[in-house]
Amino acid sequence: MEFHLPFFALRKYPQPNHSRNKPPIQSMRKWTDILLTDEETSVSGGQEVYRIYEAQASCVVYGHDEWQWTACAFLDNAYESGNLYDGGDFHDDDGEDAVGQIDGYDDDPIATGLHASKPIWRPRQYFTKALEVNIKEVSQEWHELIRKMECDITAYV
Repeated sequence: MEFHLPFFALRKYPQPNHSRNKPPIQSMRKWTDILLTDEETSVSGGQEVYRIYEAQASCVVYGHDEWQWTACAFLDNAYESGNLYDGGDFHDDDGEDAVGQIDGYDDDPIATGLHASKPIWRPRQYFTKALEVNIKEVSQEWHELIRKMECDITAYV
């Protein structure tokens, strides 16, 4: 079982950090820089540079029976260097952080929000939960992109 969810991630243009001596990591994915109206200064016509990144979340669950299986996930996260949604922290619908720990347990990196203390043992059920969680995250990225573009179009008109 597998899924591949392509999406676009909108982030503020990353400001160069001259304090680092390392060269920047080059992403294999494309991005497009655009100017969008800043919502706080839309009256004065202020604009900010945003970057739209191509990204994809993929997951494969395989095995030969219900009790011996493996799940692998791949998330293109080259866009994570920018600020999420204008500097706000990313939260899922439950109000829990999407990355990190919940109640002292590590999150499942494939199906964010699952507790390590309550694993899903069946591969089909796990796959369905992983798909559900990733569709929510990708949907939030799409909705944020559309919201920001609609705000810019409204400010322009």
